[in-house]
This record gives sequence, structure tokens and C-alpha cells, in this order.
Amino acid sequence: MARIKRKAGADCEPSAEGLVSTRMEPSLQSAGEEEAEPATPTLQASEVTSSPVIRPPFTKDQLQKMLVREDELRLCPETQAAYAEAERSWRTDWMQVTIKLQEQVMREHGVSPFNMQAALRCFRSGPHEYPDLKPLALYHRHQRSREGPLCEGDLVPNVLLLNLDGSRTCLMNHEGLKDRAAMLAVYITEAHAMDEWPISSARCNGDRGPVNVLQPSADEERCSLARTFCKNFELRVPMVVDPVSNPFDVDFAPWPIRFYIIHQGKLFHKVRPGLLMQRFEDMRHLAY
Repeated sequence: MARIKRKAGADCEPSAEGLVSTRMEPSLQSAGEEEAEPATPTLQASEVTSSPVIRPPFTKDQLQKMLVREDELRLCPETQAAYAEAERSWRTDWMQVTIKLQEQVMREHGVSPFNMQAALRCFRSGPHEYPDLKPLALYHRHQRSREGPLCEGDLVPNVLLLNLDGSRTCLMNHEGLKDRAAMLAVYITEAHAMDEWPISSARCNGDRGPVNVLQPSADEERCSLARTFCKNFELRVPMVVDPVSNPFDVDFAPWPIRFYIIHQGKLFHKVRPGLLMQRFEDMRHLAY
């Protein structure tokens, strides 16, 4: 079964224009591979608090303290090193490290192993129950995923984009979409910038080490990252860049990755990726 990961490719041949959004991120774990225990950060004994046993549901005050502690652990050098180590293997990934980290937070706040799974569910849903707590967690602060305003059948807006050299172009006027069947990649906002949501991953990055980039604040910075991406991964698909004002993101809601089929100026299909992977077959049958 053909699958695409988080790097744009050119294996799909729909009989309509195709769009794929991407950003400089290594792909995640391949399907069907056995998972191994990832490395986890080791804390000093003084960092572990002695708390009375507590059970979910948690109070807002308890959730607040837990979220602050989780954010602190996610950003510490030990966790970043554990993320980097986990991302070195196809059998582990950074999410496994995060789960262990969250379990540690629960233990520090007095949760017993018997109540661990219920406590984790309560902890993870806490910011949704108390939205004012979301800024405390980086994965809520920098969460950009949404459905977006465009629906299948809608006319596609001819949004402003940038060529790799920084010159202006427009989505529907780009030569990459002039053929009967073509693909165009759009470089968008970083998903795991080091100054926002770092995971220190080198997955699929060869011997270049972890992808450590900051979130661009200028168009040229994002164009430079896109050029590096195309060079490092020998991208065979034409690529354009969403300016840092994010007009493509506003209309298409592509973050962190999404595929689209445009036909006769309308949005023919908008793919909703499943867990970690996207099957090209989900799009290929639409060509007939």
C-alpha cells in the first residue's frame, strides 16, 4: 500500500491539479513497525514532588500546576535529548517520550498507577474544559489545525504566493498547475519550530542532524527554508511558499499537512489525513 509521510512526494497522478502543503519536518513512524521503549528524561530526585494521592477529575488549580510542569519538562534539555534519540529509530518517536513525560507529571502530583490512564485522559482534556488554561501548554499555544472555510465544490481563491526566489505568483496562475494532471507543493508555517514546539527530530534528515529552525518572521526567511527543503530532499514537485502573512493558510487551513485536488477552478477534494499517514489511494480513485 502506497503511503505518503510528512515529506512531499511526486508519486500521485490524479487527473486534476493536485496541491500538497508541507514544511521542513521529518516524517513520523512507518506503519507496521514494532514499537520499542524510547529514552525518557531523567530527573534529579529533588525535582520530584511529594504529594498526597489524588484522583481525577482534577480541580482547575491542579490542572494548572500540571500543565506548567509539563511545559517545563517538554522544553528542558533532557527531554529534547530524549526526543532526538527516539526520532533516530523507525521503531520509536517523540510522542512516546511525551507520554512517559506526562505519566511522570501525574506521578509527581500524587496519581497512583491504578488511576494513571483516567488521570491522563482528564489531564489532556483539561484545557478544553478550561480554555483559559490553553496558553499554559505549548501544544495548545501553537496548535493551528482547523477545518478551514473552504468546502468541496467551492471556487478556489487565487491567493498570493511566493516563488522560491521570493518573487510573487498566484495559486491558480502558477505554471505548476497548468497541465491536465499536475502537482504543486506549498511551503507553510513550521509545525515544530525550535522557538515554539521543539521535538529535536532528525527523522528522514540524513546525516544533517535534527531539524532545528525558528519560525520565520519574514518572507525571505521562509523562502530560504523552502529552498533548503527542496535541495535536501531533492523534491521533484514544483514548490511555492505561503508568505508569513499566511494567506494560503487562512483559506486552505493546511497545517500541519494536507492534500487538495483542484478541478476546473473548484475544490474537488480536500483530504483529511488519518493517524500519521495519508494513503494516495484515497485520492487516486477520485480521478476516474
